[in-house]
Amino acid sequence: EGMAAPGGMCGRLRLLALLIARPCFAAGPARYPLYRRPVDGARHPLQTTFCVVDVAQAVFSMGEAAASINAAVVSCENTTTSKEKAVCSATLGNTVAAITYVAAYTAAALGDCLNSTNAFKVQTACAADIPGFLNGLATAWGAISSLSSGSCKDVAEAPFDVELSQGRRLSEASVPAEKLPEYNQYRFLRKSKSGPSYKEFIQQLHVKDIAMQSRVRDTEIAFCVFDVGQLVFYLTRAVAAIQSSVENCEPSRLIDRDGQLGCTVTIAGMLGAIIYTAFYISLAVSQCPFETNQAALCAADITALLTVFTSLISSAANFPLSCEKLGKNVSSTEEVISFPNRRRLGDLSDAIELFI
Repeated sequence: EGMAAPGGMCGRLRLLALLIARPCFAAGPARYPLYRRPVDGARHPLQTTFCVVDVAQAVFSMGEAAASINAAVVSCENTTTSKEKAVCSATLGNTVAAITYVAAYTAAALGDCLNSTNAFKVQTACAADIPGFLNGLATAWGAISSLSSGSCKDVAEAPFDVELSQGRRLSEASVPAEKLPEYNQYRFLRKSKSGPSYKEFIQQLHVKDIAMQSRVRDTEIAFCVFDVGQLVFYLTRAVAAIQSSVENCEPSRLIDRDGQLGCTVTIAGMLGAIIYTAFYISLAVSQCPFETNQAALCAADITALLTVFTSLISSAANFPLSCEKLGKNVSSTEEVISFPNRRRLGDLSDAIELFI
């Protein structure tokens, strides 16, 4: 009974590589005020752009949420080592972050795509800000758990990378079958004379590992598609955020509290959009190829933590411009910032509405 199980826990090791590759789903959409619309009803050129981006990223976030749930179900089964427990914790954090992501983007899309009253804009703004803030907390949870699992450990010397590579190349990895949790079940069945032979036991593990390998790779491919999609739209969002920061932080627009908060939200959102772009580049580099890129995994974890700061800062700065206005009479000339990660402030001297 000295045979080795193929890939021993190979599915779990491969999943470990998969899950570490997704430290988090960024701390909510990149926050920045978008624009203000003239009272005469003319749409700002960026309003349509952000409407399209919001809808697209809401759809991609739904896909990420589904893939994250699948990853969490697999990764949290039979967690025995501290590394496996950390990975399970990371996937749970990622799942919560992805779900709040969907809520935030959906609310933001309603604010950007519909020409409605300022009172409705306030409601959608607050509805987007709350899950956006919670997303930041969930992202921190996922990123810290991922780092504690060892995603950045010994990147230069790569002993951890060797283990991950073996986990991803299931046919090359092997551990003694006696160390697998299934072995205890095998021994119990053998004692009761009702279990399979040792050879049959190993064959069953082969079948199980192949099924796990297929499931994990399918999840990786799904994440790859979502990563590339988010990358494209965050890059679009970053370009618009740079333009908005130039317009919204002019000295003439910093004359009051709302203008100062709007500028803070804009700058934080601009930085967030740029960091998110780098984040999804790292994820795409690590997720799409079959081989694990340990440096890219580590970079994704670090950039994920950076997005937490920009998201929480912009959320806190935007609450007075959104949720604090709930229940108040908001005129058509009053500033409304909905989901600052996407919004861009216009000329404060004009009578305008603000949209995500």
